[in-house]
Amino acid sequence: MSKNLINLYLFNNTLSGHIPSSIEAPNLQDVDLSKNSLTGPIPEDFGKLQNLMGLSLFWNQLSGEIPANISFVPTLETFKVFSNQLSGVLPPEFGLHSELRRFEVSENKLSGELPRHLCAKGALIGVVASNNNLIGQVPKSLGSCRSLITIQLTNNRFTGEIPSGICTSPGMVWVMLGGNSFSGTLPSKLGSNLSRIEISDNKFAGPIPAGLSSSLLKLMMFKASNNLFSGEIPVKLTSLPSISILSPDGNQLLGQLPHHVVSWKSLIALNLSGNHLSGTIRKAIGSLPSLIFLDLSENQFSGAIPHEFSHFVPNTFILSSNNLFGEIPPAFEKWELELSFLNNPNLCAYIPVLKSCRRSKASNSSKLSTNEMHHPRRRDQAGNYVETWKMASFQKIDFTESNILSSLAQSSSNLIGSGGSGKVYCVVINHSGEVVVAVKWISNNRKLGRQNQLEKQFAAEVQILGMIRHSCYEEGKGGFSK
Repeated sequence: MSKNLINLYLFNNTLSGHIPSSIEAPNLQDVDLSKNSLTGPIPEDFGKLQNLMGLSLFWNQLSGEIPANISFVPTLETFKVFSNQLSGVLPPEFGLHSELRRFEVSENKLSGELPRHLCAKGALIGVVASNNNLIGQVPKSLGSCRSLITIQLTNNRFTGEIPSGICTSPGMVWVMLGGNSFSGTLPSKLGSNLSRIEISDNKFAGPIPAGLSSSLLKLMMFKASNNLFSGEIPVKLTSLPSISILSPDGNQLLGQLPHHVVSWKSLIALNLSGNHLSGTIRKAIGSLPSLIFLDLSENQFSGAIPHEFSHFVPNTFILSSNNLFGEIPPAFEKWELELSFLNNPNLCAYIPVLKSCRRSKASNSSKLSTNEMHHPRRRDQAGNYVETWKMASFQKIDFTESNILSSLAQSSSNLIGSGGSGKVYCVVINHSGEVVVAVKWISNNRKLGRQNQLEKQFAAEVQILGMIRHSCYEEGKGGFSK
């Protein structure tokens, strides 16, 4: 390696093995060995490079601890070692001796606390330390770091309250703190440049900040699942002009949804499941132009599903475990959505997992299952037996023999009764399930006299059924049932 070498760029190759422990290029300013298959430890000689400004070793398989002397390099601005197998604690001197701008150590096996002086020189732009085993509290100094744009500490073991300045800083863009044990409340006022807030799986409590409003013109994502947030959903939350993902599910929110949605034209995913929300589902939600994911399950919503929901069919649509009633919109009577409505005792539909809707007498007088059919055998002119069908109606109907025969061929497993003269089957006439009939199958292989006797019995049954007025017949449950 040349002693006059200033920049070493070997990223995105197929390099393997260890990085040489002895580095004989004292003038190196930028080293990028990322995206290779390098193994072994990070050489301590990097800490001897007094002109080093950037060290990028990410996306390798490096192991061992981070040499402490690297944190003393006076010119170090960028330190990127994420996606390796590094362990041990982070050297506490990082940020004290140089104008550190980027500190990215995520996806390793690091432990201990986050260095407390990362922004000591006021130049820090980003802290990315997700997916490690870091503990303790977030340093208060980061709350007053005005240069900070992103902080990503997801999936560690941090505790305590976060410094309020992290969410209120005018320059902050990304706040990603999910998967820890943070507690406390969020500040009522938030930074105007925030575009992403991810705080799921923590112990945050109190109300959803009123600062989540139209003043946050750039906020696209708010994920706050599985916390302890309480109170009502603020009306101002519906005025976020750029929001695309809104997920405060798994909290203790209560009350009704806001009556009007001021501006959710960009919303593609809304998850309010697992709260204590009540009242009706607002019609405005069914008119959101970009929505493809909607989960309102495990709440206390009541009333009917608004007809406006017939105009859109999102990829995911879940209303299960509420107190909804009435008939689901026809657009959702699909097998792939049949689990979306479970545990709503008073909800009905023409899909197998829900109870069938009961029609009124007046509206269904022309669709009653009011007929019997039987299946005698007769001889043709040559003396051979031929199969014939006979249908007798005892009330007004709007279907024919062919409708029943085509459905009966597919319903051999729907036996609902049997007797000495035949068997009775339940047959669905149309796809929606609005017309259901009971078909009596009389098939006789005995003498002709016995056949004539059965036909007389059949005619008598038709006459009797024609005089009966009972819910079994008037509400679509059959023309003959046992």
